[in-house]
Amino acid sequence: MDDLEDAVMDWLDGSEYAPLRLSWKPTYIYMAIVSTAPDFTQSQDDMESHEIATITFHMQPLKYRADGYYWQSLPKNGQIVNPERLKAYPDWHFKGTGNFVLTVNGMPYQFNNIDGDCYLDGLSADCFQDQATSLNENVVLTNNDAPVFEHGLNTIKFEPQTDASLDLIEWKPNWRRIL
Repeated sequence: MDDLEDAVMDWLDGSEYAPLRLSWKPTYIYMAIVSTAPDFTQSQDDMESHEIATITFHMQPLKYRADGYYWQSLPKNGQIVNPERLKAYPDWHFKGTGNFVLTVNGMPYQFNNIDGDCYLDGLSADCFQDQATSLNENVVLTNNDAPVFEHGLNTIKFEPQTDASLDLIEWKPNWRRIL
């Protein structure tokens, strides 16, 4: 049992918030971090020994819809419905070469001289190619902020400009609500 306890401790060890999905609330994902070490209690039941662990998490005050937490294709009709009452700050990823314009609710967001992967973090409005390569100088964001989806119907269009080539476009909606 000591080896099992150590394995669980190693699995839970971390210094950053990470996704936590609870079996009794499968439609939402929480951002959590273990706040205290797990408490293990040994138990015996009909000749079988097992342990029960009590784990305490600290959670951020928001939870995210599971259907909006993963990368997905853009809708063909250009219409997106934010089902939650809070604004959503979607993440964007595309791969291509050239100049591109993302239009959300009539507001243009320009991506210039892109060569390869391009990620736009919806919450921080940072644009990057990978963990070491910033693309912030290649982006013109309306109001110096990333696109936001209001509750209800939103419109979206992603257009490669002249001589640009697009290999992939996807987004992560990040629908969210207060706990």
